[in-house]
Amino acid sequence: MKTKFFYLSVALMATIGFAACSSDDDNETAQINPVSLDIPTYADQAVHYTLPTPLSAKADEGPALSAIDFSESGRLLFELRDNQTGKLSYIMEKATANNGTYSIVDGKKARGTVKVVRNASARTRANEQIEVDVEVTIDGQSHSYDTGEEPLAVTSNKASSTDEATNHLCRSWNVLGAILDLKSKSKDIKAYEEFDSRNGVFYLEDVLKEAKDQDVAFSEDEEKEFQRQVTGITFTKSQLLIISYANHEDDVAEWAWANAEKTSITIKLKGEDMGNKFIQDGSRLNIAYNGNRCNVKISTKLNDNNNDDWEVDLTLKLQE
Repeated sequence: MKTKFFYLSVALMATIGFAACSSDDDNETAQINPVSLDIPTYADQAVHYTLPTPLSAKADEGPALSAIDFSESGRLLFELRDNQTGKLSYIMEKATANNGTYSIVDGKKARGTVKVVRNASARTRANEQIEVDVEVTIDGQSHSYDTGEEPLAVTSNKASSTDEATNHLCRSWNVLGAILDLKSKSKDIKAYEEFDSRNGVFYLEDVLKEAKDQDVAFSEDEEKEFQRQVTGITFTKSQLLIISYANHEDDVAEWAWANAEKTSITIKLKGEDMGNKFIQDGSRLNIAYNGNRCNVKISTKLNDNNNDDWEVDLTLKLQE
């Protein structure tokens, strides 16, 4: 069925919300529940900094550091730009903050510090500078970045919105599992299956196995794509969405509210080679919550390699 079913799966990793699912009810409706989510620890420090001039890697020809995002949940996202092709790549790590200095100690792909320096006369983030001393690993090769003695001036982008819906959305989420509702009109098949994450990791291969058990046909390349292992999802108020994997580079997209009620979002991928090709730029995804949990359900119609028509609902279950 070409790449469509995989990209539907990955699309779930790039969104968040709640929608009720039932194997016995074709007229499913979202349940409205009170939201019980505390404001994340670093919410007041969350900001996206763009470096006016990308910082070159020291002593090698690695990609340049072009931006750093400080998330509401204390994570740093490094944006790296290839000097030759302009291709973007991203690395996210959890950091600890102390008096404006963010330290990454046990990162899998990055280590070091980023320090925010505010001019004594500054009144806004526009006057801030940063000192960078980090090392990142890409494809097994380390690249280091250091601003030296002179702090680097940065351009900031911090969302001014403090509405309740944005506050609920913007944080890092763990993946509890997923729900698959798969129907084939031509075969009169309806499969409803629920999956759990394993040790905090959600395996897309679980979704693949269930779909194949229901005779959905995949190519060899499509099956390889289902080997991704999702470790978490982060939304920031600077309107970035980050999907983190245990065995793959992070996928990053921009997000925006799609309606005045703020019950759905649209997404725009930051790179052409990133995972959500089934959900094209501008696709709309519905959002709701249930206590301190949230899910999203995406519905679509597909035609697979056997020319069978399928109706697919895939829901990802998330918790902070």
